[in-house]
Amino acid sequence: MKLLLDTHTFIWWDREPELIPSATLTLMQQDDTQLVVGIVSLWEIQIKTQIGKLTLRSPLAEIIAQQQAENGIILLPITLRHILELDHLPQHHKDPFDRLLIAQSRCEAATLVSRDSVASRIRQRKLERIMQTFNLDQTITAWSSIAENVFVPHTEEEYERLVEMLDRLIDQVGEDESHPLASLMEVIGVLIENYETEHIPQLEEIV
Repeated sequence: MKLLLDTHTFIWWDREPELIPSATLTLMQQDDTQLVVGIVSLWEIQIKTQIGKLTLRSPLAEIIAQQQAENGIILLPITLRHILELDHLPQHHKDPFDRLLIAQSRCEAATLVSRDSVASRIRQRKLERIMQTFNLDQTITAWSSIAENVFVPHTEEEYERLVEMLDRLIDQVGEDESHPLASLMEVIGVLIENYETEHIPQLEEIV
């Protein structure tokens, strides 16, 4: 298995592996697993270190050399193929570093191990709690008015419609978990993530 570590995962792997979920850590430690770190992630680390947003235990050059010697870390350069793959990514992925990592994972047939995988699982659990408490009769009454906007996407067009709705909900709800539309934002987010797992290889078993 080839695992492409994003910036946060590489930092955790180097200095705080206990922050990585146990199942993920077990896969990373297997002898037949290839651990790959993109140059784009090292670029991001260097930038954050220089502007004071990140403190490393040692100079980045030393960390890389140690990881290569002890864990066989493979460095993945940025190629033209990776850049052109960006054309095929939905605009829902905004961060340029994340976008390039996703493009690289697709081109290199690698499984992307990212902090977002953990966040995705948290949102899945929230959705499970929502579904446990909803009132069926009230839902049946209200469903006819929202069914055209809340659905499982099966095509790129349907996916883009949900992404547009999520962007509008994020603008409206922000981080206010008490907002009346907060749970709807969670549901839409999970529907989008489930669609993306069919197009973007990611590590799903993270707990």
